[in-house]
Amino acid sequence: MLKKLPLCTIIALMLQTLTVSAQQYWLPVETPTSKNLNKMAFLDSSRGWIAGDEGIILKTENGGNRWTVLPAFLQTDFLDIQFLNHRLGWALSIKNPSDSGGWFGTYPIKTTTGGLEWDAQSFDSIFFTAVFFLDSMNGWLGGSRGAILRTTNSGSSWFDVDDSASHRFEISRIKFFNHSYGFAIGGAMDIAGIIWRTTDNGANWYSRFVCAEPLHGIHFFDSLHILCVGGDSDFGSGKVETYDGGEHWEYTYFGIWGDARALSFRNDAEGWAPLAFSGTIMYTLDSGQTWTDIFSPDTIPMYDVVFTDERNGFMCGANGRVLKYKGKPNGIEEYSATQFEEKIVLQQNYPNPFNPTTAIRFTMREPRFTSLKIYNVLGGEVATLLENVLLQAGEYTIPYNAENLTAGIYFYHLAVNGFSISKKLVVLK
Repeated sequence: MLKKLPLCTIIALMLQTLTVSAQQYWLPVETPTSKNLNKMAFLDSSRGWIAGDEGIILKTENGGNRWTVLPAFLQTDFLDIQFLNHRLGWALSIKNPSDSGGWFGTYPIKTTTGGLEWDAQSFDSIFFTAVFFLDSMNGWLGGSRGAILRTTNSGSSWFDVDDSASHRFEISRIKFFNHSYGFAIGGAMDIAGIIWRTTDNGANWYSRFVCAEPLHGIHFFDSLHILCVGGDSDFGSGKVETYDGGEHWEYTYFGIWGDARALSFRNDAEGWAPLAFSGTIMYTLDSGQTWTDIFSPDTIPMYDVVFTDERNGFMCGANGRVLKYKGKPNGIEEYSATQFEEKIVLQQNYPNPFNPTTAIRFTMREPRFTSLKIYNVLGGEVATLLENVLLQAGEYTIPYNAENLTAGIYFYHLAVNGFSISKKLVVLK
């Protein structure tokens, strides 16, 4: 017997997904601190570091099951950390006003002993918030007023890059796709989301305004397709996306309360972003096209996320909280593209052609998060019938009324966990 899915049921299913705890997907692990943990750096699924407030740096060598506190080098808050191998790493810490003659500044620090010992530099009145090294010699610092510094000698000395065409807003993260091609992201709350781009090994940077809220997380699907997320405590979270390497960006507002502070993908389809102050995190199962927000365990604010591979992911946040990835949402395992039609059967809508109503039928062999949308021949979305809804195994009939459409050819598109299938429908008038 076919199951009809009325609108009220669809809405109820959507709301149900929002009330699920992230503890189904992420498990808290014990840590030896209650201080806020801000940024992470992992070499692989076993070895990683976390930097936090009041000079705390944690290290694990067994996949996050046990964490040790490294010897205190500074007592000020850490804002970023990066390691290239088991011994070589860098971090950024705030200088208190008393440390810098009444002005805020930054301590860039470097270790060649895996964090057991550090060497420090000092920048007065410059607030650096992002560090990124391509290799042991070439690195960049990004910070307040759009400041970008470069080193070619492992951080022994730093010099200004040519960013005369850049906007003067804070940089929150730097990431390179390869040695010549990289991005910095940031902005200012309620003013601008800014993206800086370099195509000459970081010697010159050019920026552009892309949205109204600052950006904090970036992911490369490939050299052309790039996704960034951000937000703030007022407007909430959103994304910008480019399909041409940064020449053009499209902005999408999620309508999700929270500030997306980081972004990491487990695979091409599944990605996660912690939403900081709201005590929630959000995930996508369709390469960032749709997102679902859920509460973090105990609604603790989370600030950073890293996946080292498809099986191992980590989050860190307030009160010393560290989470380890447990598995697919609701225990649902993935399937390959070759198995798609064995798991999902999409039938031709009936009647077809039609005016103005028809029905779209499909069969789910097992529970899946599902989206069903209507597109015109130019690829423009004209209707959303399901939006990332968890459907149980069974047969479904989704009614569709096209009274607002003009006559012509359209396509209905069923997307499930990053895979999709489409069929044609014809509207008569």
